[in-house]
Amino acid sequence: MPAFEVTTEVTGRASRETHVSVDSDRVTVRALIEGKVRAEIEDWRRRGLAEFGSEYRDGAWNVKSGARRRRVDEDTEVRSAIAAFEGGRFLILVGDEQVTDLDACVLVSPDIRVRFLRIVALAGG
Repeated sequence: MPAFEVTTEVTGRASRETHVSVDSDRVTVRALIEGKVRAEIEDWRRRGLAEFGSEYRDGAWNVKSGARRRRVDEDTEVRSAIAAFEGGRFLILVGDEQVTDLDACVLVSPDIRVRFLRIVALAGG
């Protein structure tokens, strides 16, 4: 099963890595998002947490968030992350190229560089 690391970056915060496994070496951007969301949820479960924060709602990945916690529904979280991507609340870079189409295919390899960049509004704007 192909696997790769995804870096999540939010302005002004430390980035973090997520190990993502996918079913094929060619996946869509939609599958990249789904794989990342499911890997994050699995990580929360592995750490013994019974509930999952709202890190994916509106594309706001922040594991230290004080946001209201709720039980996780993986499919709902995947849909929320895809909606956030479609709404422009985060960008995905594969290598040095931004991908904008959920149905675009990406060739997965262990040395692929995938970054999810959260868009943060400027103060006062």
